Amino acid sequence: MRSLALAKTIAEILDSKKAGEPAVFNVSRFTIVADYFVIATSASATHRRALLDEVEKKLSARGVRLLRSENRTAAHGWTVADFGGVMLHLMSSSSRAEVGLEKLYSGAKSLSGFARAAGKLSGRRLRAKKRVQNAQKKSKKKNISKARR
Repeated sequence: MRSLALAKTIAEILDSKKAGEPAVFNVSRFTIVADYFVIATSASATHRRALLDEVEKKLSARGVRLLRSENRTAAHGWTVADFGGVMLHLMSSSSRAEVGLEKLYSGAKSLSGFARAAGKLSGRRLRAKKRVQNAQKKSKKKNISKARR
């Protein structure tokens, strides 16, 4: 499986398993370690392990092996997995904000649909966010009209 297809597949698996804000970056210009970084947020150490287990299981069914992982069983806020041309970074929200990989590789091209670097959300998540905002506006309008009565 080519690196681009592998990165997209990993991001889709993560998205289906409720990983927060999966992002895919082409870092081939910046590092020889990998062609793509996939970065996602996890809710807890248990969630991180479950995400990595699911990615590993689905990719092994397609013939892709996990070469190495770091901090897989530890309660650290960051787990890294090497799938050859793709490095997967699963992070707690605090680790993701603190480390700032998106800022470090801000010059890297982000794949559409999996962008977070510039505050962008995927289409599905953006629509969900707009629905919530619209519902909040309607709720505020109802409360204001009730108060005026």
